[in-house]
Amino acid sequence: MGVDTTGTKLILLVVDGRHPQVATGMTHAELSRELLRLGCAAGLNLDGGGSATLVIRDTSTGKLRVINTPSDHRERPVANVLGIKFRPENVKP
Repeated sequence: MGVDTTGTKLILLVVDGRHPQVATGMTHAELSRELLRLGCAAGLNLDGGGSATLVIRDTSTGKLRVINTPSDHRERPVANVLGIKFRPENVKP
């Protein structure tokens, strides 16, 4: 994850790995370059392992949906999570 120079934009990035037909992952240097390319002034690697999973709530159904390809092809039971609740009314144009 990273933030832009103003500290007002949060960038979340999940990198899939260990899937020869899907993805090969990234080194820390590659991840740093990608965060810079996305406009981040500061970044933090939160996981870097096979349990990295990006899940969103479908606003039309209310159901959770995994949108990346975890290395086990499913969610792993983990003790840590970063949850973000987006409130459109708090966003300034």
